Amino acid sequence: MKTKRDPNYFALLIVGMMFIVLGIIIGEPDTVKPVFIAIGGLFLIASFANKDKWQK
Repeated sequence: MKTKRDPNYFALLIVGMMFIVLGIIIGEPDTVKPVFIAIGGLFLIASFANKDKWQK
């Protein structure tokens, strides 16, 4: 049986930033841009909510 591993919240921060930048740079203004920015924002919120676990 596999052991439970905690997510890497610092990596979520980096992924969230990348999604936001991709949404700003390459997204279509009406369709894809808000989706990329929203997903990036969710990753950032999850990362900052667990900032105390970054050093683990």
